[in-house]
Amino acid sequence: MPVAAPPKSLGSDPAVQSLAWVGLFYVGNLSINFYNKWLFGNVFKLPLLVTMSQQLFFLFFTIGLTYTSMYKRTPLTSRKLWTQVILIPVVFAANIGMNNFSFKYITLSANALIRSANPVIVAVLSVFILSKSYSRAEVASLGLLVAGVVLAVVNSPEFHLFGTILCLASTAFSALWSVLVAKALTDESGVKLLPFDIMLYCSVPIILLLAVPVQLVGEYEGLVEYVEKDGMLYIGTLVCISGALAWFYCLIVFNFFRRTSALYVSVAAAFKIVPLLVFGAIFFGEQVGLINGFGMFLAVCGFSWIVHHFSEKTRK
Repeated sequence: MPVAAPPKSLGSDPAVQSLAWVGLFYVGNLSINFYNKWLFGNVFKLPLLVTMSQQLFFLFFTIGLTYTSMYKRTPLTSRKLWTQVILIPVVFAANIGMNNFSFKYITLSANALIRSANPVIVAVLSVFILSKSYSRAEVASLGLLVAGVVLAVVNSPEFHLFGTILCLASTAFSALWSVLVAKALTDESGVKLLPFDIMLYCSVPIILLLAVPVQLVGEYEGLVEYVEKDGMLYIGTLVCISGALAWFYCLIVFNFFRRTSALYVSVAAAFKIVPLLVFGAIFFGEQVGLINGFGMFLAVCGFSWIVHHFSEKTRK
């Protein structure tokens, strides 16, 4: 008599696991975005220096993990791996640096709306770098997303040209970073990097890349002024909290990449627009105009359509 297979636990269901990672992704994303908005608003307006300090946190914390059973470092034994750990920091530094800098000029809602176009750029880059292909319906849904973003941002009551340009450039680098990281973590043709590998190998190049811009914009002098004004303990606490939040968020994102795809992650990131807009209006008093709201509606419709296509692919 055949024995029935034991029922699968809820935690082993791929759909449940995917939802769990989406939930963690939103927690990490919202936490770091709101903390950055508060920090760069009136408390500690040194975005590039904060980005450097986050990388120092990544470096020392990940080095510490190499002495435990949690992490075994992947050696860089090929030119391909070296190329990846050089390109990823360059793109990351440009993305995070410009994004953090844009918070000085545009609102949290405007930042979120501009960056919600990220899936479109990721889709285009995935075609050329990851050899992906997409249906006409998927392309149309991404087009609807872009239309909503354009209407919502250009007609925003608090539109700022320079801040918008910074955020657009950051979005392009973010898309490229997503595709490069996805390739490094999921490449079937060679040795895959681990999430901790990217944190370890990419932190020092990012610090070096940001060192000159930090000097050019005078953030080192600004740090001295903040320390004299608020004290070393207070500033150090702010920096450590920023580093911990960034480390937590990046660990979630890298594991999310390994379990899904670059485009899926970028779409999930775009969905954060809804809670960001709600919380931004409540906690930061950000305004929402009529056309701005219509653009948000179109963007949400685009998000929903994209998720529908992902669900259909998963069932197949």
